[in-house]
Amino acid sequence: MKKSILILSIILMSIGFAAVSTTLIINGSAKVSENQDDFSVIFTAASIDGNDVYATAVDDTKKTITFTTSELKTLGQTSILTYEVTNNSSQYDAEVKVTCVPKEGSTAKYTSIKNKLENDATKVLAKSSVNGTLTITLNKTATEEVSEEYTCKLEFN
Repeated sequence: MKKSILILSIILMSIGFAAVSTTLIINGSAKVSENQDDFSVIFTAASIDGNDVYATAVDDTKKTITFTTSELKTLGQTSILTYEVTNNSSQYDAEVKVTCVPKEGSTAKYTSIKNKLENDATKVLAKSSVNGTLTITLNKTATEEVSEEYTCKLEFN
């Protein structure tokens, strides 16, 4: 009898312990935002037809190249701007999109433009660079001096 009372007491204590045990849950959230101060994509080199023009063609922000081609006289003749784009960010890769169009308010009936990034890159990894080539080709000869202007945008996200 004492043995059964002892067993019954142990069973009741187990049930009682189970009834008062509880589970604690912690819910929380962390706010994460971009570090725009760390996102910097700039031009780090520029040359026209093999001549270094970085000092004169790239502006102080290192985000704009303004240049004049060599004189194009012969049908099919080209002038080539080569440049390097560097992603200085320590943590962000940059997706790149390149578009070139005649400058607003002008037309291009004598020349054409083609801009290509090395290996058809669509991304510049953090702390790395990619080279680009912009080629302007004379498609139609002129009887007088003509100046055609283009705007190319390298957009990074």
